[in-house]
Amino acid sequence: MNTASRTVLLFATAGLLMAQDPPTPPGGFGVVVQTVAITFSDGVMTGMDIYAPSAIAGPSGWPGVLVMHAGDGGTKNDGNVVTAANSLAAGGYVAYAFTDPGRPGSTQERELLDTAESHGLAQAAIAGTTIDPARLAVTGFSGGGKKSYAAAAWSGRALPLAGFVTDYPPVLAIVPQIAPLDHLDANVPGSVMVADHIVIDKPAAHPWLALVDANDFVGLRAQIDTPYNQTLLANLGTSTVPVLSMVAMQDFKIVNNPSVDELLSLPQGPKRLFLSTGSGHSTVNNTMETAVMNDLRRRWFDRYMKGIPNGVDLEPLVEAGMQPTSTALHLNPTTVWEHRTSTQWPPAIANTRWHFVGTQALQPLPPIAQNLTNVINHVVPAAYDIFDYVAQGAGLAPNNVTANIAPSQEVFVSLPLTEAIEILGRPQVKLTVDDTTGNFQLTAVLAHQDPAGAIHWITAGTSGVRVGVAGTHLMTIDLVDVAQIVPAGDRLLVRIQNLADINGPGSRRIRVVPYFDSTQTTLLVGPGVDNFLDLPQRPCTAALLPRLAHVSAAPGFAHHLDLHGGAQRAGQSYLLAFGVTGEAPGFLLDGVPVPMNFDAFTGLGLTILNTPILPNSAGVLDAAGNASTGFQLPGAIATILQGFRFTFTGIVFDAAGLTEVVGGPATLVIDP
Repeated sequence: MNTASRTVLLFATAGLLMAQDPPTPPGGFGVVVQTVAITFSDGVMTGMDIYAPSAIAGPSGWPGVLVMHAGDGGTKNDGNVVTAANSLAAGGYVAYAFTDPGRPGSTQERELLDTAESHGLAQAAIAGTTIDPARLAVTGFSGGGKKSYAAAAWSGRALPLAGFVTDYPPVLAIVPQIAPLDHLDANVPGSVMVADHIVIDKPAAHPWLALVDANDFVGLRAQIDTPYNQTLLANLGTSTVPVLSMVAMQDFKIVNNPSVDELLSLPQGPKRLFLSTGSGHSTVNNTMETAVMNDLRRRWFDRYMKGIPNGVDLEPLVEAGMQPTSTALHLNPTTVWEHRTSTQWPPAIANTRWHFVGTQALQPLPPIAQNLTNVINHVVPAAYDIFDYVAQGAGLAPNNVTANIAPSQEVFVSLPLTEAIEILGRPQVKLTVDDTTGNFQLTAVLAHQDPAGAIHWITAGTSGVRVGVAGTHLMTIDLVDVAQIVPAGDRLLVRIQNLADINGPGSRRIRVVPYFDSTQTTLLVGPGVDNFLDLPQRPCTAALLPRLAHVSAAPGFAHHLDLHGGAQRAGQSYLLAFGVTGEAPGFLLDGVPVPMNFDAFTGLGLTILNTPILPNSAGVLDAAGNASTGFQLPGAIATILQGFRFTFTGIVFDAAGLTEVVGGPATLVIDP
C-alpha cells in the first residue's frame, strides 16, 4: 500500500474512533506522569516520561504524541518538552518523551529508528491506560523538530535502518518548532558561507573545518548533502502528513528563510506557519506567545488526530506575532504581542524602497550625487583562521572574534517616520560595491531608533561573494523573515557591516563564520549605482488584544480587551463582536474579511453593546486610535459557559459607516 493510500485509510479509521475519545472537560484533564526505563533494539537504555490524562480512555486508547527534546544531549526534562507534554495530556493525549541515550557515534539513521521504536516502547510501558497505535503524532524542538519532519518523511515507509520495526509507524500530524528543514541552504548559504552552528563544536581534526580553511564551501555542502537528508526532502515532497511549523523570528542559531520556503513549497498535505518568539536558540520567552503556541499545537492535533472540526485547517496559512515597539517591551515576558495573518508568505505587501544617500542618509529618493567614502574594512591577522575561531568559542564568544577582526560598518538613517508602520515579510538589501579582492562577506542589519537615540533591533541578513576578482560586484542580502511594529517618530536604520554579529534582544552571536581573508569593500553610492533597502511596510492595521486568554468561571470574571486602531483612525467608530464557533472561515462585511464566524451568540452580542456585559463595546476611538473594552460575566452565568471558546473581533468604520479595518481574532477560553 502506498503512503497516500495508507494515510487516507488511517484518516478513515481515525474518524470511526475519535468519537469514542472522552470529551476534554473544561480546563482539561488531570495529568498523570509515569517514568519508565526503555531499551532500544541495539540494547541501549534510557529514561522515558509518559504523560497521560487521569481518565479512562476510549475503546481504542488515547492518541499518542512523541515529544522530542532539542538535539544531542537533550533530556525528557527539557522545559519545552515538559510544558508541551503536560498541555497535550490535559487535552486528551498520551505524550511521551525520552532522554537522548548518548550513544557514541550515533547516526541520523539510528536516531530516526529510535523515534520510530519509541512509539511502540511507550505503548508497551504505559500502565493503567492505552495508546491508540493508529493515531500517532510527533512534535519537537530544534533537533527534535527535525526529527518531527523525519517522522512525516518516513511515515508508513521502510526505514533506512531496521530494529524492532522496519517501517516508521504512520503518523497523522507533526508540529516542529524552531527546526531547520532545508539543511543545505541553512548550513552553507549560497555555497559561499557556512553557518556558525555547524562548526562551533567541531574538533580541530574534523574535515569540515579543513574545508572551510580551504574556502571549499562547495565541497562542504557536498559533505552535508547526505543521502539521509536527500531522502528526507524527497519523501516530504510526497508526504501527506499535516505540518504546523512554529518559527522564532529572532533565532540566533539558524536562518529561518530556507526552512520557511521549503515548508511552504511542500506540494502535499495541509501546512501552517506560525512566526513568533521563544522555545529556544536564545529567543525571548513570552507568556502569551507560549500559550498561543501550545494552544495551536493542541488544536492542530485535535483536528488531524481526533477529527474535531475546530477550523484550524481553515485559518490563514500564516500567523505572525508582531515584535513589540522597543527592546524593553520585547524582553518583557508579560508584554502582549499584536498578531497578523496572511494567506501567503511573504505577504502581498508592496515594498517601499529606501535609498542609501551620502554617508548617513536613508531616504525615499535615489542619490543625485556620488559618494565613495562609505568603506568597510575587513582586516584579518595572518595567523587567525577557522581553527582559532572555533578554539576560542566561535560565534558564542563574539568578543573573541571582534578582538581579532575589528568591526567595520556604515550606517544609514532615515528621517523620523510620520506615522507608525508595520513590517511584515522579508526585507531585502541590494548593494553595488567595489571590492579589492572579490572575496567578501557583508551583513545588513535593520533597526529603528527612537527619539531618545536608543536603537532597537528588527532583523538582519548576511551574504557573501567568493569569486576572487577585484572590482564591481552586485550583492543581494535577504534579511530574516520578520514581523515588526515601528512607532511614529522613530527613524529606520540600516547598518552594513563586515561581521554577522547578531546583537538582538537579549542575545548576541556571530551567526555566520567570517571570511578569513582581508579585504576592503566600498559602497558605490551615487547616480546609476543605487544601494537600497526594499521594505515590506504598510501603515499599522487594527489589532485586538490579547490574542489568547483563559479566565476562571467560578467567581465570575472581567476580561479586558484593547482595540488598537492607530492614530490615523482617531475619531472613527468601532464595535466589538463575538461568537463561539471559531474564527474561520469568517465572513465578509462591506467586502472586508472578518476573522470570526457569525453565529447566534454574535446576534446576541449586538443587542447588549455598552451594557455591563460588554462595557464600552461600541463608540469612537480616542486620539491615539485606541479603545478599551471588555467582556464580563457574573459567576452564575460564567459557570454555565465553562469550556466555551469565545472569538472576538474589533470592527472599525470609516466616515461613510463602512467597514474600514478589522482587528482580531482574539480568543477567550472559560475554564472552571
